[in-house]
Amino acid sequence: MKKIIALFSTLSLVVTPIGTIVSCTNSKPDYDSLFDNPNGNNGGEYLPQSIKEVINNFNNLTSKTYITELDIVSQNSELIKKDLISKVSGEITLDTEIFKIKASDNNNFTMPSLDNYNQGAMTNEKVEQLVGKFDISLFYYDQVVSTQSFVYTSSILEVYRNIINLLNQDSLANSNFGQVQQLDIELFNVPVVGKISFGVLFNLVKTLNSFATALPGLKDLINQINQIGNLDLKSLEEYNEETYKNFDSSFVEYFEKLMDSISKLLKTFGIDDTFKLPLGDKEVTIKISELLNTNVLELLGLDLSGLNSDMINIEIGDESGKDCITIMDILRNIEPFVVEIVKMIFDTKTPSYFTESHNLLYSLLKYLTKDMDENDSITKIFRQNFDRNQASLSYSSATTNIDILCYNALVGYDKNRKDKNFYIKMTAVLNIDDIEMSSALKWIIKGLVGDKLTLLNNKNLSEVLNLIQITPSNIIQSIIRNFYSKQKDGYFKLDDLIISNDMDLKFFEDIDAKGLIDGVKELEGKEFVKDFAIALGGTLKEKALPIVNEKINAIIPKVSIKPIIDLLEQKIIYSLGKNKELLDNADIKIMDAKYTYAFRRNENTNNELQEWEQPTGLALSKLIEYRSCKLVFRNVQYKIVSKSNKDLWTLSRNDIAFDVVFSDYDIPKNSK
Repeated sequence: MKKIIALFSTLSLVVTPIGTIVSCTNSKPDYDSLFDNPNGNNGGEYLPQSIKEVINNFNNLTSKTYITELDIVSQNSELIKKDLISKVSGEITLDTEIFKIKASDNNNFTMPSLDNYNQGAMTNEKVEQLVGKFDISLFYYDQVVSTQSFVYTSSILEVYRNIINLLNQDSLANSNFGQVQQLDIELFNVPVVGKISFGVLFNLVKTLNSFATALPGLKDLINQINQIGNLDLKSLEEYNEETYKNFDSSFVEYFEKLMDSISKLLKTFGIDDTFKLPLGDKEVTIKISELLNTNVLELLGLDLSGLNSDMINIEIGDESGKDCITIMDILRNIEPFVVEIVKMIFDTKTPSYFTESHNLLYSLLKYLTKDMDENDSITKIFRQNFDRNQASLSYSSATTNIDILCYNALVGYDKNRKDKNFYIKMTAVLNIDDIEMSSALKWIIKGLVGDKLTLLNNKNLSEVLNLIQITPSNIIQSIIRNFYSKQKDGYFKLDDLIISNDMDLKFFEDIDAKGLIDGVKELEGKEFVKDFAIALGGTLKEKALPIVNEKINAIIPKVSIKPIIDLLEQKIIYSLGKNKELLDNADIKIMDAKYTYAFRRNENTNNELQEWEQPTGLALSKLIEYRSCKLVFRNVQYKIVSKSNKDLWTLSRNDIAFDVVFSDYDIPKNSK
């Protein structure tokens, strides 16, 4: 009987599923024959198999490195553990009523970290991510059948370290024989056309007509540009009032249509026609559709009240009222220059500085700073309207195109419309006691005119420039000389001021004292005028001119390259040739750098490009000798902040280098 009972007991164990066995003792279950993996053909039923295979499958999962997307901070520890357990569980198929995956009771858990990384300081070396470890156990019912150490990394740390390493690649220490990247910075992107930068500008202009059919509104814009460029400058070489009037009328019409076309074209592509540009230490907003009527004085933030005193009073305005000069006012004053420059840019078949170098910025600089050429239309037009034989301290001192441009901009190129588009009027008063002369002469003059003498009585600037010498090219050369004096070891700092109000510029260089006296009615025909003029001349040069120059210097805005770099910062970083999607995961800012200007001379007799030069000084007269220019940046350092974790921030190496070029000719074919 006992044998029969034993036999039935054995049979019942064979046919009863293992998962339903409940032990009446504290002994361990038999793990030898439990579960197999599903074979995919059982309609969802779980097939019996060996637990050893389950354990092996679990153990094999340790060969993989897991990734968590959670932020690696101590307060996220439990969340990270749950995340990792979820990821490990997702790698194996288990009956979750029998098998459980849980954190090990040994509490072994470490977080990933960055090696060679300096939080809040400079990171010099290649950054690596050190894995985190987490002990996870496999449970069969309440029994631990395996405990393994799993390694994992952070996606946030991985992305962040790659960004650091990517930016540090441009260190001079990593460069190939000192070769650095030549950046052609993308200014903006236009559908169909693509990237717009100074480097592609020449070829873009050259092929502009081919885009006309593909881009709505572009054909009108091209026509208006051509209309401006085709205005006949030679017709202005001989003065005819009607010809000049018609020229001005056409110029205004074409330019207004051009601005309207640009605004419409931008809107066609969904681009706002409002732009922000750095100016001095502030940012100004410019709207293309309203650009021509923009008040330049407001745009520049010039407070003209700082110019005025008991001695000097300056009034500026146009037909719309006082304290207003619009961009169109200035454009009408310099119409011949605008036409000449439009021709130089858009007529790519005619040899010019632009066709020679493809560097638009430097081509304009060369053109403006070159000596006046008596065969050029610009000079001939100037001669027609500013008589070289006329006694004029300013006009007779003109030697370069930029002198002509500035005189035209200030008073107008048309002698019959001088001071008409806008006006600058000056009043100058002197106290007789301030004039160095004998007491007897002072007594006589006071008896005639009183205690004060009005030298300029609301005179237009065009008349004042006959009596006072202002030479724009000399002023610009002084600015350059002052700026280059700040060079240290051949470089400038980003915040070195190119223009500032402490440069002590000599805007007014000399005066015609006799001419000033001739304009004072009370003194006309008096015998002592000659002696008085000599005394007055010395006084004005020693006392009045410094005061006037000081007043003008005081309103000069502070201008450095830093606001421009800040504005173009992201465009510079995206131009480095790095993975943009990767860089977008961090806020990257240029914290420090030094820079200088490099120049390349014209080709030698073998038509070969010359090496770049970095002069320690610069003369306007020497610019004509060079073909192109670029900006050289060294000791660049970035601040790199993770967008996923603002507490993750570091400084890049401080020896990163790149150059900014403005011509496709200046990008070597082997540039990295």
